Amino acid sequence: MNFFDLHCDTLYKAVTEKSELDNPSYEVKLNNDSKSHRLQCYAIWLPDTLDSNEAEKLFFESADYLKSECNRLGIELLGIGEFTDNTFSKYRNSAFFTVENGKALNGKIGNVKRFAEIGVRIMTLTWNEMNEIGSGVLSEDKCGLTDFGKLAVAEMEKYGIVIDISHASDELFYDVVNQTNKPFIATHSDSRTITQNPRNLTDEQIKIIIQRGGLIGLNLHNAFLNNNPDKACMNDILKHICCRSDAKILFASVRILMAAICRVILSEAIQSAKFMNFFLEITTTKAF
Repeated sequence: MNFFDLHCDTLYKAVTEKSELDNPSYEVKLNNDSKSHRLQCYAIWLPDTLDSNEAEKLFFESADYLKSECNRLGIELLGIGEFTDNTFSKYRNSAFFTVENGKALNGKIGNVKRFAEIGVRIMTLTWNEMNEIGSGVLSEDKCGLTDFGKLAVAEMEKYGIVIDISHASDELFYDVVNQTNKPFIATHSDSRTITQNPRNLTDEQIKIIIQRGGLIGLNLHNAFLNNNPDKACMNDILKHICCRSDAKILFASVRILMAAICRVILSEAIQSAKFMNFFLEITTTKAF
């Protein structure tokens, strides 16, 4: 079985606990099946409680850590310009380095190019609160993109870092629509029509992402699947997958809710996602 996971933030735990990425207590396992292939997006989550200097420092520490761990574990870490139509089938385990919270930029526009050179493939613009780029979903200030944020998304498109709007406020989402030209994605968001969580996407937002040629990663955390999280089940996952028949959906689990669910519905979902084509079209060419 081939598997793409758009979002896994175990990297933060491994770095801050000074542990190994394959620590048995973590919710990450390598693919040991020689007949299948797995590409994992390893996101360094940067909590809103960090100041920008701390976030930038943790980002660079995590970049070095992930490179070292991928070398140790035999994971092919793919930078911008290194993902071709046969790359995925060439490696049993491959990876993208991604960022969850644009606070990592520390308000320095030059860091966008520097991140791209390091190999960052995706950046979630905000976490839940406000940062230099703009307003997160729980931010009291619903300003959307700041002036710096408008410069940042333009630089991200220039250097091939895919824009991720999971955790964005609605105002920031629509600013991204108006300020960008390339497809963008939501790495781990569900349907707000089905589950009234502000972190989920409205029907209009889902439609816009699809029309722009982007991707939507399904979030398997129970709080986003059901208005009563304790009752989240397989039927809820299916509802979020089928909420739009034309949706391009990938699995991007913050944590595995039910492994059996993935085995039942993963294959068809991945086949419809066109994941490889998206990254071939959006981030293959280096701009540095």
